[in-house]
Amino acid sequence: MTPRMSVLFALPAAALIAVTSGVTSTYAVPAEIAQGEFLFTTADGRGHRMVNPPAGKCIKLPDQGSTNGTNVTNKKAHIFATFGSATDCRQELASAEKSSGRGTPWNTPDFRPTAHAVRFDCDNPSVC
Repeated sequence: MTPRMSVLFALPAAALIAVTSGVTSTYAVPAEIAQGEFLFTTADGRGHRMVNPPAGKCIKLPDQGSTNGTNVTNKKAHIFATFGSATDCRQELASAEKSSGRGTPWNTPDFRPTAHAVRFDCDNPSVC
């Protein structure tokens, strides 16, 4: 192979390596979400709504606590008494199956405002 021929083969290979390495280093795997709405009522009687919340993470609810709500997402929701951090929910109080249409209702025992966190099931732990 002549020196000119080796350059003709080397340049496209180098360009391909540069393009592919740039794509792989900047591409981020999207986080999994619970598609739909999670509705809940706080101790002061106000209704709240989360749209497409992240799955697999502990999500803090308002400080006054929540009493009940409806899960209208495509993931099962677990409702907890304690929010520690995004990876630490404690004392599961209730759960609500995934649902479409009108959703799956949930409430805390005796409708007391004890719910302070929610976590949605994650089907792909590598992204949650």
